[in-house]
Amino acid sequence: MSVLPQSSPGAEAVVRIEGLWSVFGKGSEAFAVHQDLDLTVRQGEMLALVGGSGTGKTVLLRQMLGLLHPARGERATRCRAARPVKWAARARPAAWAAIRNLVKETGR
Repeated sequence: MSVLPQSSPGAEAVVRIEGLWSVFGKGSEAFAVHQDLDLTVRQGEMLALVGGSGTGKTVLLRQMLGLLHPARGERATRCRAARPVKWAARARPAAWAAIRNLVKETGR
């Protein structure tokens, strides 16, 4: 049995999500992937997203990086409100830049 190091309870939140809703489609065709999702990841913690195909793992990561705008709720990285990136030819490089910045800030 191995014990993973845990962050201290007072460690700074690097990702905070409150009441997040991810909805696709409109009207009667609307489908909610996440409803009232709350998540806090503190400095020093590791997070693993596990689930079957189509359960919203990639959608959640895109929400965390600001690549998708939530239908409802708040999200912040390093406790700053995350702004959505406009989808364009530069969206993919923007995603990698956001990932690099989070990794750099957390020291991993």
